[in-house]
Amino acid sequence: MKYFLLFFALLISESSLACQCMYAGKFSEYTSHEDIGIVRAKVMSYGAQLSFGSTLYESMAVEVLEVIKGKYSHRDLYLLGDPGNLCRDYVDSKRFPIGSEHFISIANQKLVQPLGGCGESSVIIQDGRVNGIVIENEKYIQYSTDLDEFLEEIK
Repeated sequence: MKYFLLFFALLISESSLACQCMYAGKFSEYTSHEDIGIVRAKVMSYGAQLSFGSTLYESMAVEVLEVIKGKYSHRDLYLLGDPGNLCRDYVDSKRFPIGSEHFISIANQKLVQPLGGCGESSVIIQDGRVNGIVIENEKYIQYSTDLDEFLEEIK
């Protein structure tokens, strides 16, 4: 009986730490809900580095260059990444290099908010193109599209 209780306790504790969510799709699908806003932003700095992953950080600060959809009145935005179990996107310096520009989904007008999760909540803008990664049939698929076409799709 003692071993059964120990096994049960381990099973419950492991599942309580796991992140489980329904994938909300690529950026245009993820941001299609009326309550989700979109900003064009430039990565300025990172918060503290996580204890795992040499390129992962607790947060990042971005400068809001333009509001594409919804309302956001601040010039800065502080995005909280995933510490490992919250179903947010990781703040990864490989994905969000300092100085890079992105379209980022926002949930509200607060200065500090979580960085998406459970779908493609941001895409990078490079040389007049938008580049992203979607999950299809349990595989990561990269895509690239013209910036103007992408803007028409997400407005």
